[in-house]
Amino acid sequence: MKTRLVLYLFVLLLLGNCESPEPIQSALRVSVDQIRFSSNDGSITTQYRINFKSSSTRFIFLKGDQLCYQTTATSVFSNGVDSFITPFNDLNITLPAKLRCVMEVTTLGGEIIRDTSEPLNLGFLDNTPMGNAPNLLAFWPLADDYEDYTANQNHLTAVGALFQTNLPNTPFKGTYFSNNAYLTRLHNNRLNPRALSISAYLFLDDINDPADLYTLVSKRDYTGWGSSFDFKVSKRVADGFKISVSWTINGVNSYYESAANIAFKKATHIVYVHDENTVQIWVNGKKTDEIVSPGLLSNENNLPLCVGARPGVRHSLKGYLRDVGIWGRALNSQEIKDIAALYP
Repeated sequence: MKTRLVLYLFVLLLLGNCESPEPIQSALRVSVDQIRFSSNDGSITTQYRINFKSSSTRFIFLKGDQLCYQTTATSVFSNGVDSFITPFNDLNITLPAKLRCVMEVTTLGGEIIRDTSEPLNLGFLDNTPMGNAPNLLAFWPLADDYEDYTANQNHLTAVGALFQTNLPNTPFKGTYFSNNAYLTRLHNNRLNPRALSISAYLFLDDINDPADLYTLVSKRDYTGWGSSFDFKVSKRVADGFKISVSWTINGVNSYYESAANIAFKKATHIVYVHDENTVQIWVNGKKTDEIVSPGLLSNENNLPLCVGARPGVRHSLKGYLRDVGIWGRALNSQEIKDIAALYP
């Protein structure tokens, strides 16, 4: 809300109008529902909603607080959902960029109403191991916000009190989870891949849960075995933890854990890979465990995706997490080693 207010006031100055517009009677009168990037034709599509007859509309694109492009005012007499396409090259910006679109609508009576989109993150992963690996569904750095830094825009929402700080003994900033706080994304079927890879960088002091489990990323049901992926850590000995995954495939419930224990109080990069051939667990760029796959994961689950807790809030994480990525396929050995090499 604070960010939207700052942007709103900034745009007023850009437009040479420091007077506040008339109060908006309904937040649904004007809204920018979504902006998205298409790599096929190199364009930005802004989907918007106007619930009344208007005389003109223009779109103002901001990179942070910097004005990078604005359309000339055009007459709009539509009533409902529409879209506006802008060639990316017209924006004249360098990547990476956190892009927002401000839509300014003038009513037939002369009232000016504005709405600002959620951010579109572009180019943050270019020329990185994450960005170069195809079929990346979501990537959450968790360093400064809870946004997805791919064009898929699977932003997370915080439930409870979370804060960002450096993982102990590292130069990397992440999110600290405690007191049943977690992050969530409403169901999106694209985040129900049948083959997947999940990568994360974490730091744990210990595991203190009645079942000795902490959830990292999950779409598993609160009770039972669930019908989608469940990526977590478990404590089986006092001085370390295991990587643990579970599933229900073709009616058969099962789980798989890493054989070796990973030391507490040390930042660790971990990867879970699952496709029709194998299930693998990787720790710090080394494949530590592998079994023949029992089959592809189910993609029928309609639960939200949660980071730091199982949907319904169970086995909540207490620890630090950073750079959570989900791919809709199995990463190969070199891709995993390239990602692990980013961390000391």
